Amino acid sequence: MNMTEIRSFLLNAKSQSDIANDSDALAIIDHALSAIEQNTDLNKIVFKLKQEINDYSLMHNFKLSSTLTKLKIMLDENPGKWAEVGLIGSI
Repeated sequence: MNMTEIRSFLLNAKSQSDIANDSDALAIIDHALSAIEQNTDLNKIVFKLKQEINDYSLMHNFKLSSTLTKLKIMLDENPGKWAEVGLIGSI
């Protein structure tokens, strides 16, 4: 996942009714878009988004809207997570 994909998803998410009608969810999206505009490191943006989504979940009885659920799943995907596994990666 790269910055362009995240930005595109976030811009699309702002127009979704479950986000647009929820000020807390909209704040999460706006914070991330602001960080992207400031050229913040992608890892920091992903970390902060995950943290804010988890906090949102706690504040809303562990319930996420469908858009935030999709975002959480997208952020948890890491296609290169097994790249360093194995004999060479463990040394």
